[in-house]
Amino acid sequence: MIIVFYESEVQDIFEGIVRAIATARNNLRKGRMALQMRQMTSMDGDSVRNARLAFARMPRSRGGAAGNEKSVFDTIDQQLEAAQTLSEHGAHQFLREGDCSAEISGIKTRLAEVEELARKEVEKLAREDAAKAEAEKAQEKNKQEAASIAAASESTTLEPDVENDVMEVDPEH
Repeated sequence: MIIVFYESEVQDIFEGIVRAIATARNNLRKGRMALQMRQMTSMDGDSVRNARLAFARMPRSRGGAAGNEKSVFDTIDQQLEAAQTLSEHGAHQFLREGDCSAEISGIKTRLAEVEELARKEVEKLAREDAAKAEAEKAQEKNKQEAASIAAASESTTLEPDVENDVMEVDPEH
């Protein structure tokens, strides 16, 4: 009979990693929905109705919006899912063989890819927000200029000066 002494520290660490990844995936889904809602609220009424119809008709597959285009959210979710699976497998490998270094390096690789993708997406969204804010600022400036032009044109309307008008009459007629 072989007696194995079990230390639960490694198991607890892997469980913590799995919980953290599950939380990250949930936050990712919330972020995706928030972005979709933000995009929908920036549309006019007809566009919102059309977007809702398209969203309702969208297939509920895991392969992206319509199954043909993969968003960064889908890619990050897949990487997190793979890291979560590796964590679960690593915990099992540690119990079975006492070595889970391959799983740990896989987890590190996946999480590094997730971090890089997330940084790029955050930078992209920040640029889009800045461009949108700049466009709104320019639009507001154009509205103010149009209002000042309209006010100036109202004040310079030509009205006849009745007091100083001289009317000449031809005496022969």
